[in-house]
Amino acid sequence: MAICGVSSATIINVNNDTPSPGEYDDLQNAIDAAMPGDTLYLAPTLLNYGNIVLSKQLAIIGPGYNVTGGLLGAHAVLNDIDIDDAAAGGSAIIGIRFNELSSGLSTNAISGMQVRRCIIDYRIYTSNDVWSDGIFEGNVFTDAGNVMTSTTGNGFFTCIIQNNIFNGLIYYADNCQISNNLFLGTSAGSTALLGGCDNTVFSNNIVIGRNVGSAGPTNNFFANISFDGSLNIFPNGTNFEGVDPMFTNAGVGLFSFTNDYELDAGSPGIGNGIGGDDIGVYGGDGVYRKDGEPAIPIIRSANVPGGNTVPANSTFNVNIISEAHE
Repeated sequence: MAICGVSSATIINVNNDTPSPGEYDDLQNAIDAAMPGDTLYLAPTLLNYGNIVLSKQLAIIGPGYNVTGGLLGAHAVLNDIDIDDAAAGGSAIIGIRFNELSSGLSTNAISGMQVRRCIIDYRIYTSNDVWSDGIFEGNVFTDAGNVMTSTTGNGFFTCIIQNNIFNGLIYYADNCQISNNLFLGTSAGSTALLGGCDNTVFSNNIVIGRNVGSAGPTNNFFANISFDGSLNIFPNGTNFEGVDPMFTNAGVGLFSFTNDYELDAGSPGIGNGIGGDDIGVYGGDGVYRKDGEPAIPIIRSANVPGGNTVPANSTFNVNIISEAHE
């Protein structure tokens, strides 16, 4: 997966545990020392990495957000990520749990942001800025409010928003491709789906417990499934309206890790999306992983043959078993 477009980049390991085995124990210090195009790997710890300010193009990669086994359940948690310079465009935030990613540069354009395989507990907020050509893929948005939004309506432009799970709403996404997502609601009233979005293509999504009729007539809707909402009829297009998507093991309600959102045999979403793809988070061009692991080789086990100690200045052998996945 292409993360940043700068060659000869440095990999920096960050671990805020004590004592720290990383090059840095403070994430902001590591960011300040990094050069544009560098990659920062965050170790899973029990400590929050805090708030950070991003002013250059970097890749910040954690271990995932729901990994079975591994050190401390393999989590890297942040509070808020603040973009204070348009030069941070093209940065990638992957495999991390954080509260908010935001900017406040007063109508500046931020291009090419990537947010993949993260848990976002509050929102991605563009304030007065325009975020263009970004990719938001494989994330879980846990808040039930406006989770991708802006202040003035500038918001997201020509972005790809795919294979995410939303408890909340998208506001101000114009000329975007919104596909193979899962939008969850409580079916308690006319909960909206999109707001202030124009000329956006909305396809291969599953919407449960939300009012899809409020999604705006200037957008185009193709091969979506709606179910158990206060209004199941999309404003236009050919869709599967008021039809149970038939998940393997999930009912109506907000996101839960105990649910399985894969399509069960006989689901109307199997093979009926655009281009013959499946509808929902496991179909289409993007990737949703329930563990949130990044698309890098993952070390599954390691052992030291011959014991854990060796004489000084001798060779220390380690056997590592790793796995490459999408």
